[in-house]
Amino acid sequence: MGNTLAQPILRVVPPLTNQGDSPQTPVPVVPPLSGAAPPPPSPPPPPADSAAPAGEPPIEYPPAPDDILTAVRAFYGPADTTTTTMTASRFPVSLGHALEALKHAADGTKQHTVAAMLDRGLRLLHRFPGVTECLEGRQALLLHNRDLNVHAWLEQLVAVDLPTAGLGYTRFPVRVALAQHRQIGVLAAGLGLPLCQCFTLALTAALVGSRFVAMDAANEAMVRTMFDFGARCKERARYTEKLLSVPQPASTTIRRTIDDVLGGRGE
Repeated sequence: MGNTLAQPILRVVPPLTNQGDSPQTPVPVVPPLSGAAPPPPSPPPPPADSAAPAGEPPIEYPPAPDDILTAVRAFYGPADTTTTTMTASRFPVSLGHALEALKHAADGTKQHTVAAMLDRGLRLLHRFPGVTECLEGRQALLLHNRDLNVHAWLEQLVAVDLPTAGLGYTRFPVRVALAQHRQIGVLAAGLGLPLCQCFTLALTAALVGSRFVAMDAANEAMVRTMFDFGARCKERARYTEKLLSVPQPASTTIRRTIDDVLGGRGE
């Protein structure tokens, strides 16, 4: 009986005639048989989330130390150890709670903690846009401006709003170094702020956003205070620049001196 399937035809590749080449084994070329089953498909790659778990658990690093806490512990204070009393009569209770929590975490004293935060806060306040222009502009107006209204404006104090998150205010007395007291005074005069409020603003800038402000509402109140302070600095800087742009007339008055007084001239 005849075979229904055709016999495969073998084609043999002839050997190379060049003896320098390596000999090759004849490769039979087999045509596919009709009706033969196709080869099984290759298995799909495993999904990405089915990868084998790592042999070791991930390393858990300890949390980084809080920058404020480190600053308090590393702070040594100004070289001038002479102190004076600073009393803030309208001091937010929430800010006092944050300072108390920081004091206990650093295992320090109230005076040392406040000094460290003042050092940090005063540096931050000087970074607000307009602060430098206000400080330098005040000195220029004091030296060169002859307008009575301008000098009266320089002495006007307008407080910044201090939200308390519903906790109200308290009285906050503390001893501060004379060097820091002078820095607060210069900044307060240049910005037209009460001295004790500039002290409060420096502490607010130092502590806002830290973990020692436990209440979210208190932290948001501190953020609003800083925004108000920033707006005050920009507004005052613009007005100071306007006053400086006014030309000053030359003085025609012959000023008398202490010699005129002692000599009784022009009494």
